[in-house]
Amino acid sequence: MVIREIDEQGRIVIPYEWRTEEGLLPKTKVELTKEGGRILIKPLKYRSLMELKGVAKGKMTLKEIENAEMYAANKRLTRSR
Repeated sequence: MVIREIDEQGRIVIPYEWRTEEGLLPKTKVELTKEGGRILIKPLKYRSLMELKGVAKGKMTLKEIENAEMYAANKRLTRSR
């Protein structure tokens, strides 16, 4: 468990380790839902086709596209450090 403070604009910081493990990069879109008194944050797994341009080459299965996208996200994360 991690405790964070909400700032004046309603923002919280997700721990770096969690963002790295989940492949959350700046500008990643997330879905917020409320369930039973909890607020859940779920990264949107699939991005728009325009954002995937250059990630998928030729005919690929959905799993191959997901793996290619994860590889590209990790590569972007490494470059941004």
